[in-house]
Amino acid sequence: MADYATDLNAHDVAAFVSKNYAYYDAVWIKHQKPLFANWNWASFFFNAYWLGYRKMHREALLSIALPSAFAVLALFLPLPLINHQAVRAVIVFSLGFYGDALYRKKFIRVAQAAQVIPDAERKAFLAKRGGTSVSGVVVCVALDIIGMVIPMVLANWMAYIS
Repeated sequence: MADYATDLNAHDVAAFVSKNYAYYDAVWIKHQKPLFANWNWASFFFNAYWLGYRKMHREALLSIALPSAFAVLALFLPLPLINHQAVRAVIVFSLGFYGDALYRKKFIRVAQAAQVIPDAERKAFLAKRGGTSVSGVVVCVALDIIGMVIPMVLANWMAYIS
């Protein structure tokens, strides 16, 4: 894994992050470990939506799907330990503490892929894969609603057929 301070330059960070560049640049320089804890209020309060906004689609999908999967699982398995709200709470607090580290990890992955791209196209490559996305938030909201509705529909259906 690349060392941010020595291998990746500020121009790459600025192209990738776009909005709020100064915040992420300062945090990523301060923390050199691959996984570091740094409180991020935006990732705590908006969790999956923040992930969608920062184009971390895989992580957003996982943070929406896990609580929903546990809610569906709880319908079929009578185990008191399966609590989708507890899973959601773990995700929310984990994103609060490790959201910046996840974003840095994505940046390093994209920046390493950009190493082979000519300098003239590099900034556009980083900006396309980084930056922010309002449509990512909209998709996350829709998926979150679907993820909340499915367990409710299944629970009502199971009550209806029994």
